[in-house]
Amino acid sequence: MTDQDDRQNIKEYLAAHNTVTLASCSADGPWAAAVFYVSDANLALYFKSDPKTRHMQDILDNPSVAATVQADGQAWQSLCGLQLLGFCTRVDDHDTGRVNDLYLEKFPFLDTVADNSSDKDERILAERVRKTPFYQLRPRWIRLIDNARGFGHKTEIRLEF
Repeated sequence: MTDQDDRQNIKEYLAAHNTVTLASCSADGPWAAAVFYVSDANLALYFKSDPKTRHMQDILDNPSVAATVQADGQAWQSLCGLQLLGFCTRVDDHDTGRVNDLYLEKFPFLDTVADNSSDKDERILAERVRKTPFYQLRPRWIRLIDNARGFGHKTEIRLEF
């Protein structure tokens, strides 16, 4: 398989899933948090998170993170998932519109909730989503683990941004 094939497989895997678990670290120790994400053609991941959360406070102090993406309930014979190392930064204002379009394409219910909130909880969700900034996870290394190709099969790529 070529590097281009590996990148395409990872791109398709990212597109097929929606939750990344971010692992951050601070003087208080390691922390993990799951967030919804969308990815782009360059394999960058974008997510929304309240800057006051512990993981975002950690990331603001130390933008280096580890992350995983996987489906729940997999049998060991077909276990498949991603491990990533990279850096998180807040999305620049000039990129927010593009990232928001990607996000709403993957999570169209958010657009519906924003325009047609049917109850108090939906209105709260819509307001929080609107106010919450986007962050970018720029992977520098990705490992695809795919036991369907053979037990312990791993493909690794390095990325430059």
